[in-house]
Amino acid sequence: MPSGGNAAVFIRQFVVARQLRRGSLYKKWTAELLPKLVRAAFYDGLRHSTNAIFNPFFLGSDEMRTRHFSSVALALAAAMAMGCSEGTTRKDVASAQAKLDKAQAKTQEVAQQAKNDVADAQRTAQEHYVAKPVATDDLGIRHDGVVTNRDVRDQEKVADAQVDANNRVADAKDKEAAAAANVKTTEQQFKDTQDRDTFVREAELKLTDYDKRIDELKTQASHAQGADRDTVNRQVELVKAARDRASSAVSEVKKADLNAWRNYQDRVRMAFQELDNSVRNVR
Repeated sequence: MPSGGNAAVFIRQFVVARQLRRGSLYKKWTAELLPKLVRAAFYDGLRHSTNAIFNPFFLGSDEMRTRHFSSVALALAAAMAMGCSEGTTRKDVASAQAKLDKAQAKTQEVAQQAKNDVADAQRTAQEHYVAKPVATDDLGIRHDGVVTNRDVRDQEKVADAQVDANNRVADAKDKEAAAAANVKTTEQQFKDTQDRDTFVREAELKLTDYDKRIDELKTQASHAQGADRDTVNRQVELVKAARDRASSAVSEVKKADLNAWRNYQDRVRMAFQELDNSVRNVR
């Protein structure tokens, strides 16, 4: 098991990973390694910190004692950080909207530049046409309709400029459409995050209430006599088991992918119904 110092480093890395919302890395930390590190840091830090409290000569310096106190604090902070596996924040929505605004401005800029490029090609072609020598016949009649190789090249350049302009505008509009779709998706994910977090928060408050009720039932059992005490104790154990199942159901919601957490709602509701029934059965 790692020491408090090493565990503290790992925990800092976990907190950074959680802030960055790196799904697979975060879930691996949460499910596998973090609980062990929290226990290690807490145990190691608590052991040394207790020595520091009761032994003023422990390690010989305030700095060394403070380091062990920090191990405990980091362990507790990491334990509290073990919330839902992923989520979308208002900042994410704002970022997506900013990207859409930028894409829309870029579309307008590209459209204007494309229009200018086509106009430049048309203007060049017109200048060449006006400047070309005028052909006359033997009677001195002007013939402006003679098409030269330059005329052909100029018209090809105008056509190419128009095709290129269309492609650039289409590409900019595609990116704008993708940004708009991302805003819509991000807004929905933000709503899903709020709904899930509210559901989890309410469920955890219920668990807290049931914990208080379990303590009351334990007190009730301690005041009972003989067979009645044994009966109440057995019923309390059933309540505690039901409470653990409800807690596990809530944990499944917290670990689920954001787009799938609703699939676990019924399990939580059923678990709390079972827990409520078990509490009602205590006599």
